[in-house]
Order: sequence, then C-alpha cells, then structure tokens
Amino acid sequence: MNTCTYTSFDRMIYLTEPLPKSKIKEGSEILQNDRLCDLLNFCVESGCFTKENAAIADAFITMYESPDSTYWENHKENYVRLLDAIGLSKYIFNICIAYFDAVLETKPLPKSKIEEGRKIFESGLDRIAGLSELLSFCTENDCIGEEQEHDIYSFAEEFEDFDNGCAELSQTSYGDFLEAIGVLAS
Repeated sequence: MNTCTYTSFDRMIYLTEPLPKSKIKEGSEILQNDRLCDLLNFCVESGCFTKENAAIADAFITMYESPDSTYWENHKENYVRLLDAIGLSKYIFNICIAYFDAVLETKPLPKSKIEEGRKIFESGLDRIAGLSELLSFCTENDCIGEEQEHDIYSFAEEFEDFDNGCAELSQTSYGDFLEAIGVLAS
C-alpha cells in the first residue's frame, strides 16, 4: 500500500507566494508584536495565500492555545517553513548580518571621547533619538562609517525594545556595539 508523504501543509507552502517587498517590514512588525493569526490574515490580504490555506497553516503550526488566548505553542519547524515561504526569514537574517558586520568593523572611540560617549549613552538610549545621537557621535569620531550607522540603526529600530531603557539594551546584542566603541567595558 502506498501512502502519501505530502501533507496539505506541504502543498500550502508550495503554493505560497512571498510577501511583496513593500509589505516585508510591516510583516516583520506583525511577526514580532502580534499573534500567528494576525500574521496569517496579513498574508491573505497581501496575496501570499488564500483564507483556506491560512487555516491549514494555523492547523499545522499551532500546537496549543490556552482558552483565553494568552498562551500558545507553535510547531517550530512548520513556523520556520512559513516564514521562509513568505520571505521574512531572509529579511530578518539580512538585517542581523548587516548589524554584526557593522559591529565587527567598528573602531573604539578615542580615549578622550569615551566619557562623552558614555554620557550620551546613559542620557538617551531609552529613546530611538538617543541611539541616533550616539551613532552620529560615533560617525563624527570615525568609529563607524555612514553605512555602518545605517545598519546598526536599522537593526535596533527593527529588534530592540526602547521602552526598557539603557540598562536593558546593554544586556542585548546591542551591547556588542557599545563594547566595540568603548562605552561599556567588555
């Protein structure tokens, strides 16, 4: 007896169209801030797949959801396959690679400027404007170039939670940049 080795989820992934480039950033925000059903609805609205295929994706990805929808578990492999199919994995990967490349190319602040850089960091990194000020300061002092400034800012804007303040940010991957410029001790 022959059995079918493909599921309806496999077929759905095969038929999935990637998000249009103009919708990728919005899709990334939904991925980070909302639930799977919101991402699936966004994909339907963006023409990635039909409502029926969204229901299939939900059935094959959601393993458990609490009755009050405050807790859920997803099938990780299927979730990643969906993100790959709609183009979000590649988008997120490219932002992360650009950030880490920028950090690797970062030069430390001159010793005479470290204290000033530390003050900028401590006074304003709980806001995206504070980060922008620190990056501009680093560019002016030849620690980073304009492209690095853009890549680091894009990473932080996309992934960091600026409501947590500078203490929280220094404990994240953003701390790598702060160490590289000499504002935090390594």
